[in-house]
Amino acid sequence: MSFAISLVPLFIFVLLESVLLKLATLLSRVRLFWNHCFRYGGLIALLSIGASSVIVASQHSPPLVHAMLIGAILHLALGTWYVATFGRNMDGERISVARAIVSMLIFLLLFSLIISGFMLLATILRSSTPY
Repeated sequence: MSFAISLVPLFIFVLLESVLLKLATLLSRVRLFWNHCFRYGGLIALLSIGASSVIVASQHSPPLVHAMLIGAILHLALGTWYVATFGRNMDGERISVARAIVSMLIFLLLFSLIISGFMLLATILRSSTPY
């Protein structure tokens, strides 16, 4: 039972990535099916697990700013390829790489806003608790 509970954050991460990708593609008027969004979320989750394993195995943790920059670049590169491969415009034709980049920049903006909101909420909750 505890193993199943330990998978809940992973499922939430995949769901968050999928919903944000779907929202970003809707805002940029790109059609991407839900199953493609969930596959992308799973792909990013596997990439994150692999990166964490490499960090643990090498016993060297990069600075936070570098890790965030590398994560954003990987999201942008992998997401651009993925959206350009599976994304369609409203007429059903494949989209250009430039349009996929715009979709992923919208995704990164939404993702950073959500994460910043979570960090702000955690800071507020932590400061309001008595010691």
